[in-house]
Amino acid sequence: MKKILIFIFFVLCGWANAAQVVNVEYIHNAINQRWNITVPYNAELSNPRVAANMKYLLTAVDVANEMLNGTATTDYGNGVFATTVVADTVAVDTVVRDLIRQNTSVPDNPDDDVWNDSVTSAEYPFAIELVDGTTEFTFLLTAAGEFVVDWGDGDTENISKSDTSELEVVHRYDTPGAYVVKLGGRATQYDKTVFATAWVPAISAIWVTDYWSVAKLYGRLGRVFPTLADGTQPCFAGAFMYCDALTSIPETLLDGITGDIDEYMFYSMFEGAERLSNIPNGMFNGLTGGLKTGVFSYMFSDCYGLSGNSAKINGEYLYNRWPDATSEQVGGMYMNDTGLTDFTNIPSVWK
Repeated sequence: MKKILIFIFFVLCGWANAAQVVNVEYIHNAINQRWNITVPYNAELSNPRVAANMKYLLTAVDVANEMLNGTATTDYGNGVFATTVVADTVAVDTVVRDLIRQNTSVPDNPDDDVWNDSVTSAEYPFAIELVDGTTEFTFLLTAAGEFVVDWGDGDTENISKSDTSELEVVHRYDTPGAYVVKLGGRATQYDKTVFATAWVPAISAIWVTDYWSVAKLYGRLGRVFPTLADGTQPCFAGAFMYCDALTSIPETLLDGITGDIDEYMFYSMFEGAERLSNIPNGMFNGLTGGLKTGVFSYMFSDCYGLSGNSAKINGEYLYNRWPDATSEQVGGMYMNDTGLTDFTNIPSVWK
């Protein structure tokens, strides 16, 4: 990488006389146009049209890499090339093209064998097993980003979304079967619209519309739809609602999602999944902060097949962690889930 960086700057210095000096706004627009992310302006900057230097350019690259990958991956802004020399069009265009990278294969944590279900992998962190006899599968995708789908029959599909408009993703199988659909890539932007409706009041990053086909979930949905570098959270309102053939979900489902809970984040996510057998204890361990409107409302309502304990976070029941929760925040989360071992202990506001 160091040799590549030196070569890039050698080229830049050689071409500098033929290029035009750029302002700060040019840098932000160039990153947005190529990578579909909005790098925030320096808070101390009074005018985005002031001339940009190489330090500002490389710092913006560092921020872009963090936004795309969920964690800092470069530190060019503090390096030898981060000087007060003015940036030009060639420097910006070349650096934005060559030094910003999105890692769609999220690496395992050190000493943590996270891909242990024999289905998912670093390339495809999340998977949906379909019921036998499936001939077609459809889901809606609103998040922006670069995604890849392995449909389980030998076909793969690359999806590039530059905005958060709703995209219907459909695949038809030549032969009915019990296929496993794998999903990879990484979201870079979420639609945060909230609707004033009585069932799904927010836009989900992913929403399975062929809900009758879903038998089992694997891996890490949160690696494909993670918490973004600026703290923006995905929404999964209604994502697997009415999946009445769904039997199990993994403890790792929300791995990649950390920080403060957002409003309507899990609203009705599994409502009506009547065959779901249990709620994994560590499912919410990465989440912090206080409750917000609709965050857990109806998440597991009418999941008649649930047994074992209700949801915990770091070993503590949710209703003990947030004893002052209101019906607007958690109402109906466990409605009719009488098979839970602690159902009688769950405060009425949660059910």
